[in-house]
Amino acid sequence: IHYNSPVASAQVKSSILLAGLYADGETRVTEPYISRDHSERMLSAFGADIHTEGTTAILQPAKQLYGQKILVPGDISSAAFFIAAGLIVPDSEILIKNVGINPTRDGILRVCKAMNADVELLNVNTADLLVRSGKLTGTAIEGAIIPTLIDELPVIAAMACYAEGTTVIRDAAELKVKESNRIAVMVENLTAMGADVTETEDGM
Repeated sequence: IHYNSPVASAQVKSSILLAGLYADGETRVTEPYISRDHSERMLSAFGADIHTEGTTAILQPAKQLYGQKILVPGDISSAAFFIAAGLIVPDSEILIKNVGINPTRDGILRVCKAMNADVELLNVNTADLLVRSGKLTGTAIEGAIIPTLIDELPVIAAMACYAEGTTVIRDAAELKVKESNRIAVMVENLTAMGADVTETEDGM
């Protein structure tokens, strides 16, 4: 099939590509933006015939896959909480080692840069992140960056409470259909703690 996904979702894309390994012809998945591409990288490393054209992943049925030794780096979603803590707790300095910074997953680092956060990459590929507290500034988070940090948006919202000025999150309506409505939950709880947060149709 050629599936046109209404949202950029790595979970949807991966499930269709995995099924496509055993299809009787080419499988294509097109997204509005590129979502995280771990599955494509893994499938390619294991010998699958897969490539991308723009925002479309294209897979041929599998003839043979080969086992590989895989080094799995630390998950940036888990690191996000330590990044945020290091930025907002006064006089903090945290070294977070061996964090995966795949370009389809590093959105929180780009947001940190936009917020003037002190986050230093000590090496590349799998990164050691040196995080120091300091003054954060508000920013706009929207468009193509959203799929690269969809799971980090709640902790980014908490960081925004400590930033000077206004932070706006848009194009994140997918947060409403996770295990909970993450937009409503974050707005409700941050407001209960005294933050100035307003829910919007696709963000806050």
